[in-house]
Amino acid sequence: MATDWLRTLKERSELALKTTRAMPGYLADPSHSLDEIEHLHDVVTKCSKEMTRLKGQLRRAKVDASLRKSADSLKVVWDDIGHVVSDRLEEMRRH
Repeated sequence: MATDWLRTLKERSELALKTTRAMPGYLADPSHSLDEIEHLHDVVTKCSKEMTRLKGQLRRAKVDASLRKSADSLKVVWDDIGHVVSDRLEEMRRH
């Protein structure tokens, strides 16, 4: 069975967009505990690692360069989200 790479990337893109939109309000909410933010960090890290794996799969499958570029961009988005969450986590640990 062939993998629908375009659908896979679209799903990952939608998740990244929803996460990016929700993140500022979520992180600014003081009711979230350190444990919750640590869990969020773990989830975002997992998403970033999954994008690394997906990029490798795309490369091995020799898919079109435009799809590989999309995967590269999504990896950057997840890394950026991870940095924002890491910053908040560090801030919470200091206080």
